[in-house]
Amino acid sequence: MSIDKNKSVALVLAAGPWGILGLDKFYVGQPELGVIQFVLSITIIGLFVSVPWAALSTIALLFVIYRGSSFMYGDVNWADTTDTDKIIGYIVIGLLIISALSGGAKRVNCFKRRRMEEEEEFK
Repeated sequence: MSIDKNKSVALVLAAGPWGILGLDKFYVGQPELGVIQFVLSITIIGLFVSVPWAALSTIALLFVIYRGSSFMYGDVNWADTTDTDKIIGYIVIGLLIISALSGGAKRVNCFKRRRMEEEEEFK
């Protein structure tokens, strides 16, 4: 008898830095994928694969919670979706939006600083 997996635990494992290491794959019973993602994540070149993979896993788990989708996680025995799962999903979405906006603001500030430095050089 298999144990039903908690969606919010899988989401937290996928969304955090643990997602890059593939720990969410181990939790949901996909150790082969977890090992592949872990090995990729410990190499610099492999990070170019495991970071987007973790992001895709996070998005897929959000779809599992809100839409009942089975994309990437079709063979997992999930526990029923609870209000806690949905709340944690909203928190993860909010954190993703905040991190995207703050990263964009840093790029804009960096661009402005570089432009000001160039203008100073021409004076």
